[in-house]
Amino acid sequence: MPSLHEKALKANLIKSFKIFRGDLVQIMTGKDAGKRGVVKKVLRDKNRLVVDGCNLVKKNVKRSEERAGYSIMKEAPVHYSNVKLICPETGEPTRTAWRFLEDGSKVRMAKKSNAIIPKPEVKKRIKRPSNPFKDTEPDNVTKVTWTEEEKQQLINYHLINFEKNYINKLKAQYNRQHKEQLQKELQNNLFNLRVYQRAKEILYEKISLKEKEEALLADIQPKSGLDALFSEQTISEETKETNTATITTDDNSSANTSPNTPNQQV
Repeated sequence: MPSLHEKALKANLIKSFKIFRGDLVQIMTGKDAGKRGVVKKVLRDKNRLVVDGCNLVKKNVKRSEERAGYSIMKEAPVHYSNVKLICPETGEPTRTAWRFLEDGSKVRMAKKSNAIIPKPEVKKRIKRPSNPFKDTEPDNVTKVTWTEEEKQQLINYHLINFEKNYINKLKAQYNRQHKEQLQKELQNNLFNLRVYQRAKEILYEKISLKEKEEALLADIQPKSGLDALFSEQTISEETKETNTATITTDDNSSANTSPNTPNQQV
């Protein structure tokens, strides 16, 4: 889709150009005002002209493997309205207009001096003629230069090449599909392995919690076997010690409660 600038440019294009390649013109505005030069190129689709030796700009050329980079001065296009033709009689820049002569020919004419400004004769590019000695004669073009055996050999050669190319194509397709299948299987195996590892971790956590609960219950419940006998002996010894301690305390208390004077018979 053309941009707004392109649309405006197409709407403002100059319909009848009065300046052609090879004309001598003068720059009227800009940094090169007053300079004269020959028109090298006409850009009708942009309303611009390229004048020899005018409106020079610097252009950098990139370096390559063979040579180093450098800069050159090149002519930039100038707008059509910034130049004027040089009158051949007065030698001054002038405005021009199209006029018709008595014989009906259309010419450019200077408005001040009414001098006719002829169109410049520009050498056109001539196409190089083809070398007649390199052309093939029609009879040689239509002439059959192979036998039936050679034709069959050629057909077989192309058929073999076609078969080889088709087989290689099928092999590449099979390898690609096999590779994709292996990748899918690998991904499934990795997923199953991760699930198995996670289930194993959860199982170990449950076992550790169960062992802790069993240890707590073992501390609370009575023991059986030799451990129970050992615990009964220790309990009996502890009870004996407590009994002897209570007896000694009772003796001491009775001694303290006896009267100070013994009973005497009268």
